[in-house]
Amino acid sequence: MTFWNGSLQIAAGHNMPPGSLVPVETWFSNIPPRAQPISKGAVASLTASGKRRFDGDKRMQWGYAIVDYADLDQFIIDIAGSWENENTEVTVMTLVRGATYATANASLYTPTERTDDNPQGEYEPDTSFKITGLRLRFCNVERTGAFSSGFSVGYEI
Repeated sequence: MTFWNGSLQIAAGHNMPPGSLVPVETWFSNIPPRAQPISKGAVASLTASGKRRFDGDKRMQWGYAIVDYADLDQFIIDIAGSWENENTEVTVMTLVRGATYATANASLYTPTERTDDNPQGEYEPDTSFKITGLRLRFCNVERTGAFSSGFSVGYEI
């Protein structure tokens, strides 16, 4: 029996049990991230019948306005093992739609600094101790099962 407190959670590796997921506030204690829901697919197109069709990679992201370099560094070491890993398999508890959350397997991109040469980077350096606009980006997102609606403490999944 696992109780979920409504926060976004993560663990290194795929198919991790819900009890092994750790709230992201463990690393980033200032404020919870803004969570972008899991997309229906990377590419939307219209069929001949006029219906929309979604294909490709399912993606999502968690965003922070400002975080400490030290917190991001510890998160990467704990989850990815090293800054040298370009992406890491993870299991997450994340936003699906509205106030609905689910566990999913995904690949976490290791964040890179946004520069003139890398305008798609996931963060901007602010000072020697803080960074702004951090985006933790995930690809290959596949729901694995358990889900919950709402934010009430003590939902059982």
